[in-house]
Amino acid sequence: VLDVNGHIKIIDFGFAKRLNSSSNPKHHYRTHTNCGTVGYTAPEVLMNLGASFEADIWSYGILLCEMLSGQLPFENRDDPQSINEQIAKCELKLPRDID
Repeated sequence: VLDVNGHIKIIDFGFAKRLNSSSNPKHHYRTHTNCGTVGYTAPEVLMNLGASFEADIWSYGILLCEMLSGQLPFENRDDPQSINEQIAKCELKLPRDID
């Protein structure tokens, strides 16, 4: 959402959770809530492995890709289920003109 000055405002934290960090960087607390748009979903969420902040970074990368190219990197209007398969296999398809 944009405010009257054109600044981006982040809204709707209805599913937000506070995850405590661990002293071991390889062990992060995970959540198993799955909500959102399929094309932005991280592989670990699709496979019910639980998610931490890395899933947010994944979704942010998908958003950046969409902003740069005008399309999602995982998309199939004829077969939406194949989007999940593409994400799970990390079959990323970017336009050639993106640096």
